[in-house]
Amino acid sequence: MAIQRVSQRGRARRHPRLAVWEPWREVVNIENRVSDLFGEAFSRWFDSGKRAPNRMWSPPVDVYETDSHFILNMDLAGVDPHQIEARIEGQTLFIKGHRKREGKAKDYYLAERVYGPFALSLALPSYVDPESVTAQYQNGVLTLTASKREEAKPKTIKIQPQLPAAQATAAHS
Repeated sequence: MAIQRVSQRGRARRHPRLAVWEPWREVVNIENRVSDLFGEAFSRWFDSGKRAPNRMWSPPVDVYETDSHFILNMDLAGVDPHQIEARIEGQTLFIKGHRKREGKAKDYYLAERVYGPFALSLALPSYVDPESVTAQYQNGVLTLTASKREEAKPKTIKIQPQLPAAQATAAHS
């Protein structure tokens, strides 16, 4: 199963198509990925805790499945559930919201929590029923659960033993 984050434009590309080449977009995407990687790794030593107020971030997510469900857990501690919006368009799940800083800015010694708007887009597998999605928010974790379509659920196949020819003839007599 391949789960992929969808670009900010919100469309998963399954088939190649002709498009305008935007080389600077690729450079910016690479810069953002490297910045996020090093920002997380070295934030304790170099981050002043002062981020651009409108810089988008993406919360940590666990995505897994059971025999009958597809489940997403997103860590959103300190986010008001009324500030979260989740929607599905086709087979793409979009989640966005905002974590507000409480009180006035302080002179922090260490600031690791991220504030401001966040967003996530995930291309859902084709076997997920988008009409069945439910959402719960408990203890700072947003859980979205979707049922798998019947044809995607595992089925047990009963194996019928075949009788040897002599026993089959005797059984039918």
